[in-house]
Amino acid sequence: MLAPLSTRSIRRGFTLVELAIVVMIIGVLLAFILAASYGSVEQARSRATQALITKLELGVNERLNAILAQSVIPTSAHQWLAADQAIVNNALFPSIPNPSRAQVIATVDMVRAELPDVFFLQSDGNYPINFAGLPVPGNALGVAGSVPAPYANYALPLGTATVYAPQNQVLWQGSIGPGTGMLGASYNARAALHKSIGLSPTGIDATDNDGDGLVDEFDECTFTVEGATAMTRFVTNHTHQTARAELLYALLVNGAGPLGSVFEESEFRTGVEVKDTDNDGAPEFVDAWGKPIQFFRWPIYYSSPAVQKGAGTYTAYEPRARFQLDPAGRLVSPAWWSTYTNGPPYRISQVAGQLFEPLFTSLTDPNFGATPAGQLPWDLAGIYPRREFATKFLILSAGADQEYGVALLTDTQIQAASQTPDLLSHWLNGYPNPPQSLVHPNGASSQLGVIGEGYGILRNGYPLTNLPLIHANLDPTIPAPPDVPPVEAGDDISNHELLNQGGGAR
Repeated sequence: MLAPLSTRSIRRGFTLVELAIVVMIIGVLLAFILAASYGSVEQARSRATQALITKLELGVNERLNAILAQSVIPTSAHQWLAADQAIVNNALFPSIPNPSRAQVIATVDMVRAELPDVFFLQSDGNYPINFAGLPVPGNALGVAGSVPAPYANYALPLGTATVYAPQNQVLWQGSIGPGTGMLGASYNARAALHKSIGLSPTGIDATDNDGDGLVDEFDECTFTVEGATAMTRFVTNHTHQTARAELLYALLVNGAGPLGSVFEESEFRTGVEVKDTDNDGAPEFVDAWGKPIQFFRWPIYYSSPAVQKGAGTYTAYEPRARFQLDPAGRLVSPAWWSTYTNGPPYRISQVAGQLFEPLFTSLTDPNFGATPAGQLPWDLAGIYPRREFATKFLILSAGADQEYGVALLTDTQIQAASQTPDLLSHWLNGYPNPPQSLVHPNGASSQLGVIGEGYGILRNGYPLTNLPLIHANLDPTIPAPPDVPPVEAGDDISNHELLNQGGGAR
């Protein structure tokens, strides 16, 4: 017999406590699901970025091999710069020919021109795009048909259109003609970027169409309405953070001249692997988070996880790296370094060092003078800071936190310095390196490395403990780069970590 309704227990719903418990359980479950989903998404992005960087690594290797397969004949400038030092009239001069070193320097010059890694915009009526080119000292050749001044001092290869006469001695004479490049890049490398931007056909053919001694200059690039519109859009919208990604895309996809391109445009996913993030008309390689991928040709002092040294200063007997373009060590030969001074700075001879290191790559150990008392400085002979650096190129993604592990010049700094392009070129070439402003604020020795733009990388195992001495030994007439705080980004993805082939520089 059923109990009366008034005496039966009737369940009308959940209590507030029960609802709160259910909501909490659902929330916890959703948190786990979302966390797992987010982790999967981030892992997928990392894998996609790794795959793209691996592909680009192979492409740059292929282009580099093609460059090195080209024959190169040293100019008289290369030969003069390569000469061993001898005392002439109580002063050191490069006066003893060294053909093998001249060949190395000519090869370095060619690789720099055919594989540029950065550019900036300058106020120039003929060449608004500057590939961090530095002027060769000397007077422009006043010969009909040669590159007109002041561009002759920027013509490539080294010394092509200048005469240099230190101590009133004419040490080299350039050749007649426009040379093979301008402002840090070959005409073919320049044409590749012009093609990416969408400039006129006469601006991407590496030819002096109007006979003015300049190749692919502004008026050739903007010969058509379309070309002028493309250049205006590029100059107006371009941001410096995209420069390295845009240049890498231009070289590998739109490569012009004998070296050509490595990839076809269809081999990359537009909107995923290739974007135009600053809407300047030039495509960029981007990572899976949509941020430009940075490219450094010679990342001097960069310590990748694959080649970590560990804590502490270098010792006098530690094995040296080898510069891949100089397997015989011609650039660290004692005869090429100054033995005429009685004290520091022990550098490459005055004339050679003032040209080679700013124009090409550093050969000076930043840890010189930082060894403990009683130990020899870290050097081949124990008295000079010379060394070679393994300079495997670096292709770098910022990773999930979107913070590069290297400090880059900002657009504001680029614009402020663009009125003095030679100074800006020095900074972008990583010279001087490193500025004293990168001393760690707490006074401890910083884990710093220095890379293409002359700034710091927070990496383990590279203490630089004598930065004031390092900066003092560099050209004091060149102001230090603007202060850019190093950024620690342990989630960065690069070809150094992926392939681990003993490349990487430190």
